[in-house]
Amino acid sequence: MKLFKLATIISLVLLVGAFLYQQTWVKAQTGNDLRLLMEAVEQEEGLINEWSAVTCTLVDGVTQELFEQKSEQLKANHSDFFWTMNTTTEEQQLVGTRLGKFGQEKLVWQTTDTNGQRISYLYYELAPNTSTKQDLEQAQSFYETQKQNWFTPDQPTFYTVKGTFEDNRTIEEQINGLLSQLDATKREMTTESHFTSVSAESPRLSQKVRLAHKHMNVQIGVRHDEMGGKTNIIIGTPIITTEY
Repeated sequence: MKLFKLATIISLVLLVGAFLYQQTWVKAQTGNDLRLLMEAVEQEEGLINEWSAVTCTLVDGVTQELFEQKSEQLKANHSDFFWTMNTTTEEQQLVGTRLGKFGQEKLVWQTTDTNGQRISYLYYELAPNTSTKQDLEQAQSFYETQKQNWFTPDQPTFYTVKGTFEDNRTIEEQINGLLSQLDATKREMTTESHFTSVSAESPRLSQKVRLAHKHMNVQIGVRHDEMGGKTNIIIGTPIITTEY
């Protein structure tokens, strides 16, 4: 559990850093990033359980008054969402959810004040109710259309795929198999007990984030479940944006 939390924190730091420094994003030649991730899992004989799409942007200069105004505007303009407000001493989070044809949508408007420094962002996620590729293009088209309500066209979309392996390969062999399917080069790796997290770069994926003097555009998390005798995997591009 400790490493899962650490991996989540690392991903959030990368996500915030990427949006703070938009110039670090690099476009590349590509096909369909989500389909490439799903095919990599399937070609390694993995079972896909779910996938999600996320877009997020930081918003500068948000005061308490502006946060409240934006909150009321979102609720008024999107009354078909179910809205809840979560508040702590440092954080305010407005969460809207809607269940539609392609699954659950989530829209989050959040501001966090830590020692007088305020960070605010808008986050939109689609978690489809199917893990098959049958309605993939329609679901992606729906997502891209919906996200235009809140984001500029050049705002990147983050894709995440979750699945399982039920073979006898080691975690290292499973990760190397996924990297091979994506023609990816390993950049960083974190290992603890039965969990491994890898960051890598693939020329087949459309976006890259520059970290120090390296590029990366795919993250893989693999955890072996001793009780169930299977391996849980999560793979995301350009980074994983969900908890794992």
